[in-house]
Amino acid sequence: MAIFQQCPICRLKQKNALKKCRKCGEDLVKAKRSQRVKYWIAYPIPGGKYKWQCIGTSLSQARDADGKIRAEKRENPFFDVKNNRLTFQELTDWYLNLQKVKKKKYFPTLTYRLNKWNMLFGDTIITHIKKSDIDNHQEMRVDAGWAASTIDQEIGAVKTMIQAAIDDDKIDANIIKPFRKIERLLKANSNARDRIITIDEFYRLLETVPDYTQGIISLGFFGGMRLGEILELTWDKVFLGHEIPHIKLEKDDTKEGKGKVIPLATGIKGNPYEILKAIPRGLHDDHVFLYQGKPVSRIRDGFKKACDDIGLVYGRFVKGGFIFHDLRHCFSTYMRRAGNSETTIMKIMGHSPGKGLEMHFRYSTFELDDLKVAIENLENYFTAILPNINHGKP
Repeated sequence: MAIFQQCPICRLKQKNALKKCRKCGEDLVKAKRSQRVKYWIAYPIPGGKYKWQCIGTSLSQARDADGKIRAEKRENPFFDVKNNRLTFQELTDWYLNLQKVKKKKYFPTLTYRLNKWNMLFGDTIITHIKKSDIDNHQEMRVDAGWAASTIDQEIGAVKTMIQAAIDDDKIDANIIKPFRKIERLLKANSNARDRIITIDEFYRLLETVPDYTQGIISLGFFGGMRLGEILELTWDKVFLGHEIPHIKLEKDDTKEGKGKVIPLATGIKGNPYEILKAIPRGLHDDHVFLYQGKPVSRIRDGFKKACDDIGLVYGRFVKGGFIFHDLRHCFSTYMRRAGNSETTIMKIMGHSPGKGLEMHFRYSTFELDDLKVAIENLENYFTAILPNINHGKP
């Protein structure tokens, strides 16, 4: 075992006693004074190989880390230096390569969050992280203008990764201790959104958005579907010719990991059934919503412009701001006002039952007829509050 210094110019790792880089001639003594030299420790691992780990720019920390490993090996000859000497980057590479993780719908987002973390802690050994390091990280993100929810999600992703490694007996369980003591910046329900648009505002929005997004908007308002579920929708999941037109999503299609059935409104202006019927099917792509022959991947720009045009304040972090996900809140609110039961609404939206409703939810059987009645209640509710709605085909 030994401590090595890394030249800041050519990146060559060499003995710490050298005063000049043996490759490029850089003055390492001067570079150390300006903290441009990184220190590494190398120790043997099974198989006759050596493992390298970056400690940072502090020689004292490198000596402490080297001494700690030596002490652990003396106390426990069978100590496996691989387990608790991983860096966050090495742990991330292992975690993101798991097939189960790769199949997650939010895998790109998960990768982005872990990469952001590793920009600061990628070379840090996982056992060297302290609660104070995470606290400082939170404050740094806040000062940089990050939203509290985004900071919590970043740290949550790292915590989930560590727990997966613990469950796989890859690292010790005490490594997660500093993360468990971290308080979330976003308090419970503090980011709950309450912006609900009227049926009149919905129709003005529907008339203003680009034509190829009208069905997307309608499914959000009359079906309570998430944007991701809508954009990934394919024709094999749409049953327009059924006695009760509906959309059927499998567990892999939803955020909750559970299948669900969304009955389609058919008897009110702007209903998704009529809009979907009018959409021509793509020749080379089975996605429902296409633009210039390719699946629609984002609608933010057109949606924001439509909101601006009709006087709706747009924005997640703007007071009174409206975003696409709020259409889902509208659906839930109006379904409740229409007299539908909470369990029926949860069934259509794919919500998991809360504590106290689990047993009731388990023994409640929902047929497609029941769900269709709920949508009809919603149509009747809108009829009552806005008598001049044009029923049937628009």
